[in-house]
Amino acid sequence: MTDPALVPQSPLINIAPGSEVSHDKFNVKLVNPFLNVNGDVVAFSILVTTKKEKPTNVDVVPSWKEAKSQNPMLSYLAVKRCQNLFDGNDQCWTNNHRRRRVAEPLTEVLFTVGGDSSCSRSSEGYCNGPLNPVTTYYVALIGYNEVGGYSIGEFSEPIQTGDEPIQTGEQHEYLKCFIFVLVHM
Repeated sequence: MTDPALVPQSPLINIAPGSEVSHDKFNVKLVNPFLNVNGDVVAFSILVTTKKEKPTNVDVVPSWKEAKSQNPMLSYLAVKRCQNLFDGNDQCWTNNHRRRRVAEPLTEVLFTVGGDSSCSRSSEGYCNGPLNPVTTYYVALIGYNEVGGYSIGEFSEPIQTGDEPIQTGEQHEYLKCFIFVLVHM
């Protein structure tokens, strides 16, 4: 077997303590659930999905851009084969000048799912773009070892994004309509 092994009873991915869920993002505490018994775990992907189903082949899971165009939104990878996910910078730098790091089992990091508001449907590659409002999501880590094997960790509990906030202009128009109705009753 060449796939990374999971820590027995691996901890779940949870909402970060003290954080709130907004209409388009949420913070999670990721815990590395992978052991290095089948080779060092050297890269991670973050699977975001609206269905609690593990893909049969992670190499064909689409990017945020591809998933965002579907309704309902498909499963996607917020980051793909990130070597420095557990450095804690909410990004996945692909700079080849960095020394290879091995994240130890049970290492923790906070990550904002949906945190890259600069993503657009025209963004190239993988992007951690905004989530849909009032939608239930599940998050799982995928660990890759140095020989190319991978394992998918356990899913988080369901995390539901909130309602989209009413824009100031919309609030003003709503208030005008409400007052109009009240006056003409």
